[in-house]
Amino acid sequence: LDITKALEIIVSHAPMKGEVYNLGSGEEIKISNLAQMVLKKLNLDIIAEFDGSSVSGNPLNWRADITKLESLGFSLSISLDKGTQLFANWVMAELIQ
Repeated sequence: LDITKALEIIVSHAPMKGEVYNLGSGEEIKISNLAQMVLKKLNLDIIAEFDGSSVSGNPLNWRADITKLESLGFSLSISLDKGTQLFANWVMAELIQ
């Protein structure tokens, strides 16, 4: 949904000179919290454990800066919560096949 809309906007409005566009909710989230959110949406009673160590260059939090994409006319229509639910639904459907 948002991915398709973003791609259409990029193809229609971007200069196409090797730019990079981020797509995401724009909300900052700890990677450990995102992992727990996905596990919960998959109805898995698993607790993701992290030792707290970090490899240089790997972030502990994610936040996509979508201002460049927004400057082309993109506006987000799916929340992080809804997006993770749609992802979980897709994973479950693929597992059933």
